[in-house]
Amino acid sequence: MTINELRIMAGGGRCRIKDASGKYLAFRGREPIFVDDAQQGVVYHYVSDNVAGQIAFVMGRFHQTWEAVPEKE
Repeated sequence: MTINELRIMAGGGRCRIKDASGKYLAFRGREPIFVDDAQQGVVYHYVSDNVAGQIAFVMGRFHQTWEAVPEKE
């Protein structure tokens, strides 16, 4: 487990997903978008929502780097 994952789990497992440019994953309807404001980003549960698996899928399929960050960074 990474330091970042430990920080997320210490905060109850709630996290947001950030892309390489520092924007947060959000949705407009069913369309994924990235926003500057963390408060607009979707909050996930790191374990229940399989965030690590989602990030690995995006890296493998689309070669994009995403990272999970604690909900309250």
